[in-house]
Amino acid sequence: MIARTGWNIGMDSNDVVAEIKGGGYHFGNHQHADAGALQIYYRGLQVADLGVYKFYGTPYDQNFNKRSIAHSMMLARDPDEKFLSTESNDGGSRYIQTYPRTPAQAQGDPLFHYGKVISADFGPSDQKPDYSYFKADLTSAYSEKLKQYSRGFCFLNLQRDDIPAAIILTDDMTTAKAEFKKYWQITTMQPPQQTDTGVILNNQQGDLVGKTHVNMLVPAAADRHIEILSGKDAFNVFGFQYEPPPASHPEVNGHRIMISPQQTNQQDRFLTVFQMTAGDTKPLEVEFAETEASFVVSLADRVVSMNKNSELIEAPFTIRVPNGGERQVLLTGLAPGNWTVRSADG
Repeated sequence: MIARTGWNIGMDSNDVVAEIKGGGYHFGNHQHADAGALQIYYRGLQVADLGVYKFYGTPYDQNFNKRSIAHSMMLARDPDEKFLSTESNDGGSRYIQTYPRTPAQAQGDPLFHYGKVISADFGPSDQKPDYSYFKADLTSAYSEKLKQYSRGFCFLNLQRDDIPAAIILTDDMTTAKAEFKKYWQITTMQPPQQTDTGVILNNQQGDLVGKTHVNMLVPAAADRHIEILSGKDAFNVFGFQYEPPPASHPEVNGHRIMISPQQTNQQDRFLTVFQMTAGDTKPLEVEFAETEASFVVSLADRVVSMNKNSELIEAPFTIRVPNGGERQVLLTGLAPGNWTVRSADG
C-alpha cells in the first residue's frame, strides 16, 4: 500500500508519502528479501532502504543490499539459519533465487509464497482518504523459525500543515523458540536522535526541515533495548563487515535503529506511532489503551483501534474511547458480520 497526503511534488511540498510491503510472490535474482518493509518520505527520505545497487553479485550485494538487514522490517535470528550461499545471517526473510516455470507453479509451490494481505481499507473519501489501513500475514516469508507473524499499518492524513500525517504500526511475531532474538528495525539517512520514547528522524528539502517522531508504546521503554548503528557499524551484519560501493548516494552514510525486547519470549508484540512534523513542531500527545483484542491509540481528533492479533476480530468487542471532545473512531481488522455499534448509554 502507498498512502499520501497530496500530490505536490515540488521542492516546497509539505506532503507525506508512505509505503508498506505485504509479501505476495517472491522469486528470481532482483527481488529483495523485504517482506513488510516500510518507507516514509517527508521533505526528504525519513525511513528508507539503505542498499545501493551498483555491482551485481558481490558480497555486499548478496549479504546486505538484497537482504532484510538493509530494510525497515522485522528480523528474527536463528543462529543456525543459512540463506543460500550467503556467509552472513541477518535474521531476515527467506532468500529465493530460483523462479517458477509456470504461473501454476508460482501459485501452487509454497517456496514462492511470501505472505498474504489479511485486511485493507481506506476512506471515507476515495480521492482524499483520512485513513489508509493495511495488514499482512508475513509468516510464509520467513523460514520455519517463525510460527506466526503479522504487520499492521494505519496511515492517518491529519489535514494539518504542521503535522500532516501519522502512522500506527503493529507487529505480532511468534518464533519457534524463545531464544530466537527479535529485532524491530528501521533504517534512515540522517543521524537519528534517541529519546525516552524512541527516536527522532530528520531530513530536509532545501530550507524545509521535516522530522519523524517515532514513539514506541509496546514494549515499554523499560522492557526494550535500543541500538543505533552508524558509520561502518551500519553495514555490519552480526559480525560480517561489508563495504558499500563508492557512491554519492546518502544511503552509504545511513543508519540502522534496532529495538529488541529485554526478555526472551516466543511471542512479542510491537506498537509504534510515527508523527511527521514540520521543523521544530512538537508532536501531538498520544493516548494509549489496550483491550483483549486491540491497541487503542488516540491523537488529534482520531481514535484508532488497531487489531493486535493475527486473526480478524469477532463480535462482541468493546473499546473505551477517551474523553476530549468529538473524535473520529476507526476500528481495524474486523471480521465480516452483522456489526452493531453502541455507545455506553445505549
